[in-house]
Amino acid sequence: MKMQHVHKRTIRRLGSLVLGLTALLAVLSLHPVVSLAQTSDSDEKQQRFRERIVKSWKWKPRSGVGLTTEKYAREYLARYFDSQGEWKGDSAGIGSQHVLADTSLVLFQTSRLDIIVLPLSGVEHNWVVVVRRDTGEVVLNDNFTCGTYESHFEFVDVDGEAPLELLNVGSGSCASQFSAQSFRIYELTEWAKLLEQRGVADYGGQCPKIVNQLIEPYPRRQERDSKGHLSFEFRVSYGLVMKHDEGYCAPSKPHAVLKRTCEYIAEERRFKCSDDVVDAHTMTLPEIKTAGKWTDNADNIRWVLENSQVLRARGFRFPSGFLERLPRHLPKGSGD
Repeated sequence: MKMQHVHKRTIRRLGSLVLGLTALLAVLSLHPVVSLAQTSDSDEKQQRFRERIVKSWKWKPRSGVGLTTEKYAREYLARYFDSQGEWKGDSAGIGSQHVLADTSLVLFQTSRLDIIVLPLSGVEHNWVVVVRRDTGEVVLNDNFTCGTYESHFEFVDVDGEAPLELLNVGSGSCASQFSAQSFRIYELTEWAKLLEQRGVADYGGQCPKIVNQLIEPYPRRQERDSKGHLSFEFRVSYGLVMKHDEGYCAPSKPHAVLKRTCEYIAEERRFKCSDDVVDAHTMTLPEIKTAGKWTDNADNIRWVLENSQVLRARGFRFPSGFLERLPRHLPKGSGD
């Protein structure tokens, strides 16, 4: 009877042990997931970066642009570094191989180009390096972090044929008196610039001069022609920087706006652009004589006379006889 009681007690203990082990296994089965999330921050960061780049760059499979795996990319890119881990060749690329070990990356490939995308700390855009595979020449190294400047890349289909082309749009400023905008399309077989539009406003340095700005959004319009080729329309605003009081350079009020249409010429593999004035400006004398010193006004006048044809092409107009009368405002005996 006593042995039977001991036997039952042992069975109860074993049952409790089994239940305890079952509960423990159930809890432990959750731990690897939590632990994995805690120990794979770099993997998750890489995955998020990869997904963001593929989406924002509008990459498509079977488009003549390949997307490699991360593992392949890290092993493959070792070819561009020497035995000391420094970038080979004279052209600047990624300075040291240790950079790749500490960062996320995405590698796109065409038949002849390697397109490397890395994150840049502290800014919204990315570091993009494009290399000719056969020579190792770096044809693009976009790691611009100056001021508020930002750069964005995406794949576009210009001609309806593989591979896709690469579009780069950038804008921002590096200094209080300078701003820049850019719109560029690159061909991805031999790497050639198919189209470039720039807006540069530099109010420092020497003047008088012309500055221009791409009116946002740019391009203003994007559409396909009857042959399926991509065309773009821009609005370009031109302004003047003249000599003002105390001899400093400052914007003058007049500005003119052009409509610029850029169409793809398949036979020449390039874009051809044409301009139409949509908002002309007729110049007046006070817009030229903006300075307090006669010597500065004379510089403004001479510049307008020398650049009248350029100004006309940018949308500026002159009243009848205005340019003929303008030299009268130069000081006598100045040689003009």
